[in-house]
Amino acid sequence: MNLEEKVKSEINCCINILSDFLEVKIKEKPRLSFAKRDLSGYNPKYKVISISEKDAGSGISYFEEISHFFRDYIFPQNEKNIKIDEFFGRLGESIGRNLVENTKFAYFFENEKPRNYSNKDFFKEECDLWLNFWSSNIENGEIKRNMFNNSKVKMGLITKFVYDVGNCLTNKDLDFKEIVKIVENYEKCSKGVGFELEFNDLVGKGKNFNELKDDLISCLERYKMNKNNYKKIINTYEKLKTFSNKNGENLRRMKKHIKRSRLVSKNRLEDLYCHLIGYTVAEQFIKNDTEFMEKAPIVFRQNNETIYNYYFLSDFMKPYYLIIINSVLRKFLEMREKKLFRHKI
Repeated sequence: MNLEEKVKSEINCCINILSDFLEVKIKEKPRLSFAKRDLSGYNPKYKVISISEKDAGSGISYFEEISHFFRDYIFPQNEKNIKIDEFFGRLGESIGRNLVENTKFAYFFENEKPRNYSNKDFFKEECDLWLNFWSSNIENGEIKRNMFNNSKVKMGLITKFVYDVGNCLTNKDLDFKEIVKIVENYEKCSKGVGFELEFNDLVGKGKNFNELKDDLISCLERYKMNKNNYKKIINTYEKLKTFSNKNGENLRRMKKHIKRSRLVSKNRLEDLYCHLIGYTVAEQFIKNDTEFMEKAPIVFRQNNETIYNYYFLSDFMKPYYLIIINSVLRKFLEMREKKLFRHKI
């Protein structure tokens, strides 16, 4: 049995354990995925539990993702509520830990201590850790945006060069002086403009723009000396035109990617908040209610509004909300000092 088969077998065992505890007979088990990815997760749309390679054998990951599946199965929802989803994820860890204790599956939690988000010091450390991860993504995105903006300027000059040369080549009575002016104007305007992105000739021999431009000039000079024909010039020009079109397309794709990365960064910040709050609320329930194991199957069947009003609006959560607000404000001030929000595309 390889690692993937072992992980899928273990997850199926955990599904059966939780199914018996919650008294839920499932008609169709979730699809299981095992891959080299950063994070494990559950996709409610496709009913897929994904376990990353680094989480193989982890009781915390197994029971958290399986709990997401059971909550979704028992109480299907049209709209996702990440805070409440993570409440059930954290609940699942403690339920699983209790259920496999003193059984042959106790090894799932052998090297994993219970998470402790309700400890304010740990909560703050985790909040800062997640915020650092989020801000580093923003910073990397800003570097890419700078590269994009520089390359966009250079690509604009290349496009104009190709367009102007194309206009000259429509007439077989070539005006060499005009082409020389176009070349000189391009070199003057592009001086000091760094082409940050390594765009090459995608259909030829990997030449960069300057090499293709020099090829064209060489063809023109040879044509002037009657050493090659007009078709050779046109063929070389077509390579330049293809270069311009293909790499312009690449630049447009990069623009879309950068815009998506901004959205991802925004979602990650929301994700941070929802995970921290969901986990902490669940831990308060687990620690403060001695009958939480008896009540858990009932809680899994309650609607979001009931859970939110009863657990999330409790007074004990106020200090944690304040920790998040202070940490986020501090991080935003730090990022503003670095001028990480100034560029637009």
